[in-house]
This record gives sequence, structure tokens and C-alpha cells, in this order.
Amino acid sequence: MKLSRQYPQFQPEANALLDICNKNGFPAPGRINAEKLWDLAGEHQVRPRIFKELENNKGCFPDKVYSDFKYDYLTNLARNRTFWKEFIAISRRMGESRIMMVPIKGVDILARFYPESDSRFMVDIDLLVKTDDFERAETVLLEMGYKKALSGFKEAYWKNKQCHLAFIKGELMVELHWGLDFNRGHKLLPGLWQRTKEVSARLPEV
Repeated sequence: MKLSRQYPQFQPEANALLDICNKNGFPAPGRINAEKLWDLAGEHQVRPRIFKELENNKGCFPDKVYSDFKYDYLTNLARNRTFWKEFIAISRRMGESRIMMVPIKGVDILARFYPESDSRFMVDIDLLVKTDDFERAETVLLEMGYKKALSGFKEAYWKNKQCHLAFIKGELMVELHWGLDFNRGHKLLPGLWQRTKEVSARLPEV
């Protein structure tokens, strides 16, 4: 299915978005509405990825749209580097406390599937720990200056009805998971930890 079927108001910008992300070429000047592509790229959080291709095709877009993409890219770059640096710090502290930790969602996806750490927008740092290690992992984050973000709910609600607690420190947010989904009455992937392997990852310099 073409993306334009889902977003008919953005035709042909939707198809252009897919072509750019898949490195199938950049649309010729005048063939698409640059402002519409900007909006669509924002909806799918791929503006930094689009800018990487736009660098070599600057003349395809008006100066203002190019500047907007560039600003978004540089902002995302600075944000991601801050998140990476914090992830490394947390990983080291967890290791020192002998807490097994698995990065999931954004951090893991960015490290494994994106060629460059500046290509994807990161919202938070998601970490999975064993249920028995959760309190110790929580203590590590609190000692690092984080505070619990309960969003107006009691802590018991998060622990009984959800699968994670959120912690914030300035612009940083960490979601500490003890499960991959909320309690549905049965274990999801019961052999998860038995299949987990310890690896050394080559993280980008920060």
C-alpha cells in the first residue's frame, strides 16, 4: 500500500517521503509542495532523516523550508547526543550495581537499524530490568538525580496496572520497565531472560 492512500491530502508528497527515506531519489523542484512535505515528515518524525538527503539537494526546496529542516536536524542531533551520553552513564551505573539491563524501543532501534544516531527522533530512554532488580535499579536512577514522574496517578497504579515507571531529570526521561506489556494474566515471552545475551556495543562518541 502506498503511503498516499493513507494521506490523500499529501499526494504526491507522501510518495516523495517514502522515496527519500528509501534513498530512491529526490523529487525534482516544483513537483511537490515543500511545506506539505515538512508537515508530513513531522508527523512521522523523520525530519532529521529527510535533511540528510536534502543537504545534497538544497536547490529543491525554498530557503525557509531548508532552514527549518536544518534547525530541526541540529536540534535533534544535540538532543540525541545528550540522550546517548546519559544512556552510557546509566549503563555503567547499572553494571557497577550488578543489575542486568536491556535497552529497548528507541535506544535499541537507533543502535541497530539506523546508520547514524542523528537520523531518528528520541523521546526517552527505555530500559528493561528483571522484576527482582527493579527496586535496586530505581535506586540507581534516584541517586543519579532522577525523580519519579507519576503523571498524577499513585505509584501503586503504575506498578499494578502498567509495566514501567517514568523518571525525569531536566529534559531527560527514562522509562524503567519490568515487563514488555501490562499485566494480562499471563507472562509475555516467559523465556526472555534465559535467551538474553550480554553484548558489547560500539556506541557513537558523545
